[in-house]
Amino acid sequence: MIAVGIASVGLRGPSLPSWSSGRDWLAGLVNDAPESGEGPGWSPPAGSELRRTTGAVRVAMAAAQEAAQACGSSRELLHPVFASSAGDAPLLGSLLDTLADPTRAVSPTQFHNSVHNAAVGYWSILNSNRSPSTSLAAADSTFAVGLLRSALECRLRRVPVLFVAFDVPFPSPLDACRPLVAPFALALVLVPDAKTGVASAELSVEAKGPETSVGRAELRVLQAHNPAARGIPLLECLARGGSSAVSIGLSEHQSLHVRIEPC
Repeated sequence: MIAVGIASVGLRGPSLPSWSSGRDWLAGLVNDAPESGEGPGWSPPAGSELRRTTGAVRVAMAAAQEAAQACGSSRELLHPVFASSAGDAPLLGSLLDTLADPTRAVSPTQFHNSVHNAAVGYWSILNSNRSPSTSLAAADSTFAVGLLRSALECRLRRVPVLFVAFDVPFPSPLDACRPLVAPFALALVLVPDAKTGVASAELSVEAKGPETSVGRAELRVLQAHNPAARGIPLLECLARGGSSAVSIGLSEHQSLHVRIEPC
C-alpha cells in the first residue's frame, strides 16, 4: 500500500471548466453542469516563447496551473509527471498530412512540439522548474499507471509531485482507429505526508475487478473514451468529501484500488 496526501486538484474538460467550478456538480450538490470547458482555458504570457504551444498542451497546462496555484507549495519544487495515451493527437495528424505531401516540409515548431514530453517541458519552462520530470503513456491504462508512478515517486523521494493526465481527440481519419472523446485534463498535487492536504489516498494493486463508473451519466461516455477521464470517479470521491474508494483499470489482470479519506 502507498499512502500519500492530495494537496490540490486541477481540471479541464466538457462541463468541467475547472475544479473550483465543477466540484459541486461532481459531488451531486447541484443539478446544472457548469458552462462547457472544452477550450484550452490557458494562454501563454504575452511575448513568451510559450506562444507556440498547441491546443493539447494548453488543455494540460490549464489543469496543471490550477492545481499548482492551489497547493501552497512552490512550483519550482514540484516534481512533474505528465501522462497521456496519445500525446498531441491533432499535431500527429498534421505531421502525417505534411509527410504525405511531396515537399515533406515539416516545420521546426511542428517537430519540437511532436515529442511526447513537450507538455511537461513547457510547464517546466513556464514555472522555472528544474526538477526531474516524467512523461509516460500506457494506452487505456494511462491514468492508473501515471497515478501509481506519481505516488511511488512522492513516497520514495519524499517530494511533492504534480501529476497531470490529459488526452485530446485525433483528427480524421485517425479518429476511426483510435476514437477519443473531447479534450480532457486532470491534475493532482501529491504530498508525502498523507495527513496533509484535502484528503489522503491509499493506493494498492489488486486483482482485476470491475472499474468504478462515474456517477454523472453525462460523463460516462467521456470516461469510456478518454483515458485521462478514467480518473473522474476519483474526483467525485474528492468532491463529496467523505470516505470512499475507487477501482481503476491498471492492466489486463490488475486494477489500481484507491481509498480516499478526508484530512
